[in-house]
Amino acid sequence: TLPAALAGIWRGRYELGGYPRDVTLTLQATTSPSPNAGELLIVGKRRSQLVIDRVNAGERFVTLEASAAGVKLEGRWDAASGAFVGSFFQGPFEAPLTLQRDAGGVRNGSGS
Repeated sequence: TLPAALAGIWRGRYELGGYPRDVTLTLQATTSPSPNAGELLIVGKRRSQLVIDRVNAGERFVTLEASAAGVKLEGRWDAASGAFVGSFFQGPFEAPLTLQRDAGGVRNGSGS
């Protein structure tokens, strides 16, 4: 389950293999296990949209997984400061990742 305090749009960047990648993480609050807790968009040399299908969230620590691509985000989050500080994992690769909550919040799909 995903705590409501984590719901929203989070943005950041990491570097892997000398190439920067922009990350947009969109999360939806859930009260029960869900096959779709959100989406991870990674834009670098290519554009990848991944479904977040596993969530393990505690009071301050969260693990998010896009299991189809073998991607995992782990880190500490602070709802008050709107920051997620952790790591991006894919297979044997690990990169530091910091995300900030988007001040615009969750988009409602109205095309704006």
